[in-house]
Amino acid sequence: MTDERGATPAHILAAHDCAEGLRLLRGAKGALWASDAHGYTPLQLARHGRRASPAARTILFMEGAVDGNLAAAM
Repeated sequence: MTDERGATPAHILAAHDCAEGLRLLRGAKGALWASDAHGYTPLQLARHGRRASPAARTILFMEGAVDGNLAAAM
């Protein structure tokens, strides 16, 4: 499911720093790494223009991309 810009629910949750929503989406086997029409992933949206948000750290933890210490420092 996407909107007119190709954004998935994960893109919208990440853009609004909604970590709890991302956890729920992951539990429902939702797509967390899809790119939107502009090629952006939810992680890129969550990190856009600032330090990693709680939503970005949640995505990182869920996918095991970095350990907790590195993600907390971002």
